[in-house]
Amino acid sequence: MRGYPTRMKALYERVALTVCAIALSTIAASSLAARAGAAARNDRFDEVTVRRLRVVDASGATRLLLTGKPIPEGTINGKQIPRIGGPRDNAGMIFYNDNGDEQGGLAYSGAKGEQGGTLTFDAWQQDQALELQHGSGPTGSDSYIAGNELPKESLYDIASAFMREAAAARSDDERTALRRRYRREGKFGYQRWQIGNRAGISELRLNDATGHPRLRLSVTADGSARVEFLDTAGTVVKSITP
Repeated sequence: MRGYPTRMKALYERVALTVCAIALSTIAASSLAARAGAAARNDRFDEVTVRRLRVVDASGATRLLLTGKPIPEGTINGKQIPRIGGPRDNAGMIFYNDNGDEQGGLAYSGAKGEQGGTLTFDAWQQDQALELQHGSGPTGSDSYIAGNELPKESLYDIASAFMREAAAARSDDERTALRRRYRREGKFGYQRWQIGNRAGISELRLNDATGHPRLRLSVTADGSARVEFLDTAGTVVKSITP
């Protein structure tokens, strides 16, 4: 039994060496993984081709969507908003708020000699409160920026009700009348002001609470300037020129 301590000592040494080797291997592997992860987070590419790119925040919630056409429908409280004007056949980007609701975006398209684009910022659970629009074609180009006053009711509820009534309409004339009634009642909101250039005329237009132009400042292509005051029917009641 005199060799027993020697054998135990050798066994202990082998176990200790094995444990050390495993520990060193684990540390090395962790270091390599960390470096690989850091490299992956900092990869750089000369070009990336994607049809859609989703940007998320630290919680994983979508905050920005860059997309080819068509742009997906907007959402409010996780529900898709019925698109009154039909599918959005544009490319662009969509902004999302902390709740995941659409908050505005950029859209553009162009084909057959015509093109246009919009940049919008939405009111809470509503449509665009601020919009920048541009369009051009064979007859010229129009550009403007406008501010809109929108109802407090959710756009999802308004659009859903409109689509139900539109589906029940028996003709295009009835659907047109329905759209006009919704606009007249302010269900789609009212434009309160607009600055832009249309048909060669630069114009500032200020509207009342129901969207009727009441003050108009304009300069024509030949340089003629005019200030006009209008009544609720759109009739000019006073005009001032230089």
